Formats: sequence, C-alpha cells, structure tokens
Amino acid sequence: MRTKKETSTESNLEQVIREINKQYKAEILTFGMPKADLPRIPLSSPRINWMLYGGILKNRVIEIFGPESGGKTTTALDIVSNYQTMPDAKKVLYIDHECTLEPFWSTLLGVDVENLVLYQPELEGAEDVFDIMLTLLKTNEIGMIVIDSIGSLVPKKLVDSDMDQKVMGGIAQALTRVVNTIVPLLPKYECTLIGINQVRDDMDSMYNLYKTVGGKAWRHACSIRLMCSKGSYIDEDGEELPNSAENPAGNRVMVKAIKLKGIRPNRLKGFYTLNYRTGIDYVLDTINTAIELDLIKKNGGWYQLVDIDTGELMEQKIQGLTNLRKYYLQNQENFGLLYNKVNELVEKIDD
Repeated sequence: MRTKKETSTESNLEQVIREINKQYKAEILTFGMPKADLPRIPLSSPRINWMLYGGILKNRVIEIFGPESGGKTTTALDIVSNYQTMPDAKKVLYIDHECTLEPFWSTLLGVDVENLVLYQPELEGAEDVFDIMLTLLKTNEIGMIVIDSIGSLVPKKLVDSDMDQKVMGGIAQALTRVVNTIVPLLPKYECTLIGINQVRDDMDSMYNLYKTVGGKAWRHACSIRLMCSKGSYIDEDGEELPNSAENPAGNRVMVKAIKLKGIRPNRLKGFYTLNYRTGIDYVLDTINTAIELDLIKKNGGWYQLVDIDTGELMEQKIQGLTNLRKYYLQNQENFGLLYNKVNELVEKIDD
C-alpha cells in the first residue's frame, strides 16, 4: 500500500509555502519573479523621461529635493498631472504643509485641482499628519500622495513644547516610523508617495555641501531621489539669457538623479524647460531629446532632420534652435511624428 507521502508530488517546501500563503491570505511567498516591466508614471518632458527610462516608478517612495526656487514643487505637480490622466488613476492626496499650493499655477501645469484631496495641516504634529495619511491610504481610493514638504513638518513633542525648550531628534524619528509602515503598503494599495524635501548646509562634513531633512531611514526608503535646481534663464524661444536678465520668459530646471533603484543608473543628469506663461515647453524638450537619440543631427549651429521611417538624413537643414522650434510649431504633423518616435524610443527600457 502506497503512503500519502509517496503519492503526493508536492515537495515539503511547496507545502510549507502554500500553508504560509493560506495563513496570511496573500501570495507573500512565490517561486521566481515576474518579468513584466515595472510600471511607470511619465513626466511631460521627454528629456526627463529619457533620463528615467520612461518616468518615475509607481507604488514606490520618490524624493524630490533641492534649494529654494529650484523647481521641486513644479516637478511634483507635473507628475501629479500626468498620473491623473492615466486610465487606472485614483485620487491624489496633496499634503500642503507649507500652504503654498497655488491653483492657477497648478492648473497651468495640467493638474485637475478639483479632484485633489487637499490637506493643509494647521497645528497637527508630524505624527498626526502621518496617521491621517495612512488612514486615507487604507481606503484604497488614494493612488498618489504628495508631502510638501518633509522639511516643514514638525514633530508633536516640538509643537507641544515651549519656544525656549530644546527638543532632540527632529522629524527623523517620526519619519522613520512611518516609512517602515508605509513602504510595504504602497504596492498593496497601488499608491505612489512623493516627498518634497529641503536641503540644509552640512556643517558636519567638509566634503558634503548639503544634507536633506528626515534622516537616513527616509533616504533608504526612497527608490528614486531627484535633485532639482534652477538653471539658466530663457527667452520665449528657449534661448539662454544671462543671469542678469530682468524679464526672463522662463528657466531651465536642472535634474540630477542621486538614487535610482529599479532604473538603470547610466543617465544621471537631465533638464526640462519651464515657461512661466505656458508651463513646461515639451516642444523644445522633444527637440533636445531627439538630438540625443540621433533623430536630429546637430552640426554646430545647423540642424539636419532625419526621416522618421527610414532613419536617413533629409536634405532640409535649419539654422539655429529658435528656427527649428518655430518649424515644428508651424508643422504640427511633422512634430507629431517626431514626438511619437521619441516616446517610443524612450519607453524601450531594455535597449
């Protein structure tokens, strides 16, 4: 007579894994890994999407930090606007602790402000803010959380203390506790957490010029850390202006990848063009990305177009970036072909 052990084809390991998954009512243990590409949220600028191989990772912790007026909030709002247009988008929780969110600028950047869940804390300590954030996350109706900003949060013990009372630890202790809790919850509830952070002078090191707020646990929890800073001023045509310009039309936002986990780290620097009147200049950024991808050949001050279908050089040459931008603004069909081809190449993660 054959025993049960002899007739069963399930190994002891497989049986244990099945029992553990049954106990926790979830597939927490599996064999192998899924081969599908990690889902991403694109930005409006193809130049930054090229840098990030398609955009930021979904359901992860993302940090955007840098000096004042560097473009941190603008970058976060651009990500929000692109997320809201995705077919599986849920509500966005925006924790405006600095109380600086401006509806006109947000709308200009494409944000659907009517569908934001806006939270502007008053006298709540960081612990209370995080508790509210976790409560809303667990409704499974929040797909993105933006904290603006990490550096402005104040721990509860500091809120309740006197002005002259010294309190040690700062925000790092509360932030460590919340990231240890929220990181495994983000993929479960399909939510992305974006933390806008500030920089401080690093007086403890002669090598580092700055440090961010929040401690080491926050930095370790982040899958992507992007540093934004103000680049050169530009005119209406996207041409650079001197720093002494009195009436610039916009500026370049310089983006540097400090940490890329889950993305190939071979494109660490990029930029996008910000126009104060129209928002992100995706036409100019498409041209800059096309040059990187050899879809437009640059030779000195001359630009030679490339046939999108065949990859062959065309006879047409255009002098100057301003004239090239005007050409594509006046030829929307040709620009559409270029724009689609750029996005197609940017999204080829394995190339």
